[in-house]
Amino acid sequence: MGRNSGFTLVELFIVTLLLAIFLTFASVNWDVLSKKGEDTFLANYSDGLTDLHLPSLIDFFVKNRKIGCFIAVKPFYVFHIVSTDKNNHVKRIYPVSQSDLRINGGFFIFKYDILDYIKPGEELVNEPFSRLIERDELIAYNHNGFWASLDTYKDKQRLDEMVTNGIGSWEIWKKT
Repeated sequence: MGRNSGFTLVELFIVTLLLAIFLTFASVNWDVLSKKGEDTFLANYSDGLTDLHLPSLIDFFVKNRKIGCFIAVKPFYVFHIVSTDKNNHVKRIYPVSQSDLRINGGFFIFKYDILDYIKPGEELVNEPFSRLIERDELIAYNHNGFWASLDTYKDKQRLDEMVTNGIGSWEIWKKT
């Protein structure tokens, strides 16, 4: 897959990542992993890019001794937050980038105990996370570095442009 293949670096990275995830989950034997003394594992939605320093996330998780942790990031979206009064008069409008709003960045670290909180057919961030929150077993790691989702064609175009312009800060392999 050279430069003439028609694929961008972002597309090649995503295909490689998805293949790695498939091969990992296709061959994982949870019983063997837990018997080897592993009590935690990393997971992600695989549709996001970040420059997250994994050792810092892992240190934070170990220090806090909880069952689950995810990265909380500033949204990489272009929209505005609107504040109104009870009569719907606009009192303030400002970019989301200037707010304290954080969203689930889709990168997680869990103890295997998380499996006790997940029932068949449940969405991770709905029922299982609610159970963890009730027991004070879920923490968020505020990541202030680069993060972007790759959910839409517009996202892909924006990330391709960043790569073309040499500003793909998630490309940490190029920094070594």
